[in-house]
Amino acid sequence: MKHFFCAAMVLLMSFGCLQAAEVPFVELKGHTAWVSFAVYTPDGKKIITSSWDDTIRIWDAESGSANFGKELKKLGISHQSIQSDAFSPDRKRMVITHRNAQILDTESGEKLLTLRVREAEGNSVSGAFFSPDGKKIVTEIWSSEDMLTARIWDAELGIELHRLAVPNFSVYRGTFSQDGKKIVMNIEDKTARIWDVKTGKELHKLSEQLGGINDAVFSPDSKKILTVSGPNGWADSIARIWDVESGKELKTLKGAEGFIVFSPDGTKIVTGGTKHTAIIWDAESGKKLYTLQGNPDSRANVGLYMVSLVSYDPKVSSVTFSPDGKRVVTASNDGSVRIWILEP
Repeated sequence: MKHFFCAAMVLLMSFGCLQAAEVPFVELKGHTAWVSFAVYTPDGKKIITSSWDDTIRIWDAESGSANFGKELKKLGISHQSIQSDAFSPDRKRMVITHRNAQILDTESGEKLLTLRVREAEGNSVSGAFFSPDGKKIVTEIWSSEDMLTARIWDAELGIELHRLAVPNFSVYRGTFSQDGKKIVMNIEDKTARIWDVKTGKELHKLSEQLGGINDAVFSPDSKKILTVSGPNGWADSIARIWDVESGKELKTLKGAEGFIVFSPDGTKIVTGGTKHTAIIWDAESGKKLYTLQGNPDSRANVGLYMVSLVSYDPKVSSVTFSPDGKRVVTASNDGSVRIWILEP
């Protein structure tokens, strides 16, 4: 059936649809440079992508639609200003970052609110992300000591609530638990820390001896944390599952690289990294279920500073499940975006 489904997609549509580890995909064509991320809207009907071609694009993601895979809208937004979890849960707002953090209307690009950082404390915001209820935002700010600190803000009033800092070390790349009560952040000292959102108190430290933790995310039930770490960045990395309450390690997934995401029901994990490959795992057993293989021979040419072109090895830069868990969308540094159909 899967082979028939893929062949039918080729006949009916002008998008790429290929077999890779028994999983067909549909390619979203339009971006001309590195695509930093792709996310679904809550209803699963659209996908939002951001690229180094300085555009944010909205795509039709309904498989039964006549416009499935087609671009619906394009906004001109600098790729340096936005990251993958910078959208509110309803996808109606997004936060872009530079000297300050600004909250924009996703559809129109209109500025709604600015989170201001005093010049004496820092002169740039490197990243930001929303809480699951959309009422809070965490920003990563370069301080006057040339280190990253994190701050929790009221997303509606623009008021700073707490600061998350570790003396002498940068705090970066974090996420909220799904219940909004905790936050996990990566630390420059090769650990990840869990904080209480309401009080700003540190609860646990997750230590990793293999080169440090590169990314950390909560499970949908907020009871576990998934981390990925390695001595060479994404290459040769290992994913681990931790218990949130005790901070103890529960399971190891060897061969998991790059970005890590739980499925909406928490039963699967998708990881993505080098060689245009994403792997889907069973979260309970740690068994590999699917390998989503793109084009390992491609090279991404990305314009930097409008002066030179730099060639990067192929890799997946973002992986995300659809709300129903039946699709996975991957974004890569060769400009490609693919919807992988796990279930018809």
